[in-house]
Amino acid sequence: MGKIFTGDNFATNKSSTVTFNDKKRFSKKLEKFLNLPLELGYGVVSSIVNDSSGNPSGIGVMLSRRNNKLSTAISDPCVAFPLSKDTTKVPIINETVLCIKLPITLGPGTSEQWYYFSDINAFNNTNNNIVGGITYDRKGAYYGETYSPPKEGEEIPNMKLFEGDTMFQGRFGNKIRFGSTNLPAESPGQLNDWSVGGSSGSPITIISNGGGDLENLDEDPSSIYLTSDQSLPIYLQSPTPKTLTSLEQYSNNSQVVIASDKLVFYTKDGIGDIIISGKGTSYLMGEKVYLATNEWSNVDVNKLMELIEGLLDQLKALTSGQSTFTTGMGPTGPASNAGQVLQLKADLALLKG
Repeated sequence: MGKIFTGDNFATNKSSTVTFNDKKRFSKKLEKFLNLPLELGYGVVSSIVNDSSGNPSGIGVMLSRRNNKLSTAISDPCVAFPLSKDTTKVPIINETVLCIKLPITLGPGTSEQWYYFSDINAFNNTNNNIVGGITYDRKGAYYGETYSPPKEGEEIPNMKLFEGDTMFQGRFGNKIRFGSTNLPAESPGQLNDWSVGGSSGSPITIISNGGGDLENLDEDPSSIYLTSDQSLPIYLQSPTPKTLTSLEQYSNNSQVVIASDKLVFYTKDGIGDIIISGKGTSYLMGEKVYLATNEWSNVDVNKLMELIEGLLDQLKALTSGQSTFTTGMGPTGPASNAGQVLQLKADLALLKG
């Protein structure tokens, strides 16, 4: 039989490997491991435990209940680590957590460790679920070293949920919603901004920071919408070309919408390029648009168009006879290409809208 990696207090590696070539011996070891009694505990977070790099890796917990029985004594806290490393949440001092004690080795002897699930939603409060009037920290720290509760009137609200939603919500107002189009079956009305049209049940993913209890493109500080066939209320604040009559033309198609006070796209060192490609029409809009290259580092598009317009004005004057070249025989007449220059001037005027 092959090797079984049993792990140690830090990680699973070959030095902590026990080889069982005897199937019977392996079965006994495995049975002993699986039959160890699981111990549940419930208590208050008393401290944050850092690893050797100074990063939070676990918590100190004062257990008040173990296996549904009051602890005989509450002494110094035990150390508990996250039960899962895929999704880790660091509770706040004085929040309550549910813990489980598990064996962590198949090797000689039995090593056990406490793990915590997450903080318990004791008060259905997104900001914190702190048990009032309790603190273990002898220095008087109530919330920990880096966390401070929001000021009155600035609390983070609980998000509105709809049937079938999966929501990940941080205590600081950051959230990810895995939702869908929610069309009321009987009573008419709009439940949210992404349920104006489309098909009921069509998937949508929304990542947002800040805002209220329901995502809003204009009111949230920053957000990303990944849609399937939803219509979104997009109101462009920039000058828009006449050819872009309405964003409703993008309804019923998938789109990615990013909204914030500022958007920054950049490539790191190397040969990274930024490619913007549209099979249809592509638009770049703003009150002012600048272009820059190594040689032209401050090209104001408005100024560029004014220079081109001024150049055409001068060409128009020359070719129409309004301005003339001085010659020894007197002023020259209109140029033979006056019509073409006038057309260029008219085409440029169309760009102004």
